[in-house]
Order: sequence, then C-alpha cells, then structure tokens
Amino acid sequence: MYQNIIKISLALVLSISAFASASAQTTVTFNLDMKKALQDSLFIPSTDKVILVGDVRPLNGIDDIYLRDEEPIDSIFTAEVRFKRFLDGDQVSYNFVLDTQSKKYEEPRPRSLRLSGNEMILPPIQFGATAW
Repeated sequence: MYQNIIKISLALVLSISAFASASAQTTVTFNLDMKKALQDSLFIPSTDKVILVGDVRPLNGIDDIYLRDEEPIDSIFTAEVRFKRFLDGDQVSYNFVLDTQSKKYEEPRPRSLRLSGNEMILPPIQFGATAW
C-alpha cells in the first residue's frame, strides 16, 4: 500500500515539475530608435502606434504588441515580451510596423534573433534600417 502511495506521489511531483518547466518564460526587451521617424514627421506619438509582429506567439497572436516610449521621452520605443520556455534555442523572426493615421509602414526585411533561455535586452535599432 505504501508503495502505491509513493508511486502516486512521485508521479504527481514529476507532473507538476514538468508543467512548471513548460510554463516558464524567456523575456526579451525589444528597443526601437524612432528619432529619424520623429524628425521626418513619419510618426506622431500622440496619434500613431509602433507594433511588433513576428512568426511565433505571442508576436503573431490575437493581441497586438505595442512599443512605448518610456519617461523621460528619449525616442526609444520599448516592449517587453515573454516567450514560452519550449522556444529556447529557436530562431524568431520579427518586424516593426508603424500604424499611422494615413497608412501602415512595415520594415522591408524581417529581423531575427535566437532565444537564449535567458533575459535578453536588444540594443535600440532604427526603424527601417536594413544593415543589421
């Protein structure tokens, strides 16, 4: 009888551990330098939005991921995204989209990164830059 209790307890502990491991997340902070777009009046922060899109969840999910300019305003727009742990080691493609009052501007080439399993803070990159 005690052996059955031990087996059931062990199975329960292993199940909980596997679930906790699968639900852990990797955090990536995306940074976008909007200085040139602001200077060229391509982007107006009070009415327009910067959206982060990509090929895996949550970047291709139902809800848009918006980048925001933190206080004090410095023209660097930021979004923190949590990826499921099972994506660690995977290559992720992503792009920034400017959603303005007149139209949407999407970058010409997708960017990519490899999820490392650790917290990642990406350096600010200029919107639309093609040399990276």
